[in-house]
Amino acid sequence: MIINQLFASTTYVFVFVLYFLSLFLMLFRDQSSIINIVLIIGSLFIVNTILLAYSYYVSWEQHLKTKRNFIVNFLLFLIMTSGLSFHNFLAVLSGYFSSNSVFKRTPKLNESNLSTLKKSNYFIPKLSISVIIEILLSVVFCVGMINSVLFLDFASAVFFGFIAIGFGLVSFQQLKEISIKRY
Repeated sequence: MIINQLFASTTYVFVFVLYFLSLFLMLFRDQSSIINIVLIIGSLFIVNTILLAYSYYVSWEQHLKTKRNFIVNFLLFLIMTSGLSFHNFLAVLSGYFSSNSVFKRTPKLNESNLSTLKKSNYFIPKLSISVIIEILLSVVFCVGMINSVLFLDFASAVFFGFIAIGFGLVSFQQLKEISIKRY
């Protein structure tokens, strides 16, 4: 069961690697030999996006009324997937390569005891290195979007824009939780 979940979650590893490879494509835009190698490797990950769209459609086809509704919801799903891809990437790699660990149950939220639960260490958020990396990734992909617009590569600009928004939303939400719960 756990292995099946790890294999299913490996999609997020491919998504994050696709984003990382797209940065190399942007950097070496003028050098055709390097671009050919990156495009060959990147084309494998396009299949991943198609499979992701298919699985999203199958799981939501009862709720989606029109094709326009599907496209809008799928684009929002891609934005949020891009934002969560770094965390999922780390989680999948940890699942594959780390030793077995004890499952730690999280406390249930009981409205009557919420004040005592907030005082526990579980509810004190901290600024982690992953939040800083996500902020940096958001900035890097925003620069990639601007670079793509300057090179009149609007497809890449939209792609980098989606990724920058995704990482920005996730890191903004984490910073918001840190500031609200800390003070």
